[in-house]
Amino acid sequence: MNKLIICTTAILRGNLHERSLGDFYKKFFNILKNYKVYHIINLDEPEKLKKKISKDETIKIFNKIIPNFVKKIIINNENIGFTKAYVAIMKKIKQLKLIDDKTIVWWFEDDWKCIRNYNFFNICNKLFRIKNSAITITNMTPLGSIRGGPIMNNSYFSNIFDIHELININKDPEIQIGKYTGGLKRNGKSRNLKNNRSNIINIIGIYFNKPDIKKLCMWYYKNKLKTRFNENIIIKFHLIKMENENSNVLKYIEFGNKKEITIKNFFKENNNFYDIYSDSYENIIKNLKKITFPDLINIFNDESLCYFILNPDILVDIGRDFQKKNGLKKWDGKNGNITY
Repeated sequence: MNKLIICTTAILRGNLHERSLGDFYKKFFNILKNYKVYHIINLDEPEKLKKKISKDETIKIFNKIIPNFVKKIIINNENIGFTKAYVAIMKKIKQLKLIDDKTIVWWFEDDWKCIRNYNFFNICNKLFRIKNSAITITNMTPLGSIRGGPIMNNSYFSNIFDIHELININKDPEIQIGKYTGGLKRNGKSRNLKNNRSNIINIIGIYFNKPDIKKLCMWYYKNKLKTRFNENIIIKFHLIKMENENSNVLKYIEFGNKKEITIKNFFKENNNFYDIYSDSYENIIKNLKKITFPDLINIFNDESLCYFILNPDILVDIGRDFQKKNGLKKWDGKNGNITY
C-alpha cells in the first residue's frame, strides 16, 4: 500500500484540532512520509460556533498542523450536516479518481486523539491483501461503526463503505452504513451476498497482550442480529495473538460459529447466542495455533468480509465535552434527523 486517503468531517473547533489532528500528524509524521497522503476535509459552520471562531481561522489551523507533503483538500459546503459531509467526501474521492488497489482509506473525524503511536500501518499493509478488509483502532467499536474509523482497503471502501448514492441525506449515516454492511437494503439495493462466501462476516480480534474477548463487542451482535443483518448472513468470530505490530508469526483460532449457521437458522433452531458464537476463554487460549501472515491470508482468501479489531487501541474521543458545552447535536435521538 502506498496511498492513504484520510476522510474528515470537521466543524469549527478551534485549538481542539491541534490536540486531535495536529497530535496525530506529530506522532505519525515519519511513518506517513512513506505514503502519498490525501487529507479530504469537509468543513461545516454550525451557527452556534460562528461567533467563537471563523472558517478562515479554522483553515489556518489546518494549514499549520497538516504537513506540507500531505495533499490537503477542503470542501466548503453551504448546506451543513453530518450526512451531507459524508456524501461530499465520497463524491470528492470519486471525482478525483483516487481509489486503486494500493489505497488505504481512513474515516477519521476531527475529534479523535491518538493515545498510542505504534505503527499499525504495518499491520494494515499485511491484512489489506485480504479482499473486503477493514480495521478499527478504537476501543469497543463494532462492525458498521464510524467511531475513529474504519480504516479500509480499496475493496471494502468501494463495495461496502461508500454508499453515498443510496443514502438518505436526512438520516444518521452510521446506521445506514451499518445496515448496508450487514447485507440489508438501502434504497432497494443491497451488497451482493451470492458470490463465493460473500455472506460471511468475520469478526477478528488482534491482541498484543492478554486477549480480552469483551473487545469484540459480542453483546452488540447478539442484540442486533435481527435489526442490522440480513438473515442469510453468517457471522464468525476469530482471535489472533501476536507480540507486536512487526510480528510475522501469529497465533490464531476460529472459535465462533464454526458450523457457519446463518442468522435465519440460528433463530429457527432457537439457539443460545454464546453457545453458537463463542467458546470458553480457556478453550480459546488453549487451542491457538501458530500461523504466518500468508497462512492467514489464505484462510480468508474469498469474498467474505473481514473486520479486524486491533488491541491495544489507539484512538479516544475528545469531542464529547466540546459538543456538550456548545449544545451541538449531529441528529435528534428520536428521528435520527441531522441538526447541524
